[in-house]
Amino acid sequence: MTGLSEKEALKKLHLNGPNIIKQEAGRSSWIVLLEQFKSPLVIILIFASLIAFMLGEVKESLAIGTILVINALVGFFSGIQGRDFHRRLKKFNSSAGNCSARWNKKTYTRG
Repeated sequence: MTGLSEKEALKKLHLNGPNIIKQEAGRSSWIVLLEQFKSPLVIILIFASLIAFMLGEVKESLAIGTILVINALVGFFSGIQGRDFHRRLKKFNSSAGNCSARWNKKTYTRG
């Protein structure tokens, strides 16, 4: 089994940077909820619901509104789960690891 030489590994480290997950600012729950309404189709349906309501088509307006709310809730809870999973994954990520390079075992730590 062959691997990178230490020289090659240092070259790749310099070229590509360290192999770490980038830190991002967390999205608040409100942002996740508001993101559910930025799709062009959702915006069109919101306007369609408002127009239907103004024309006296209350049942149709409520039907469209109900579907929009259900869609937003499903997207919101999926977004929250994804955000929380990403946070747990970052905690799970180890800060040190072992590497065997050309039969020389070394321990590398993340800074």
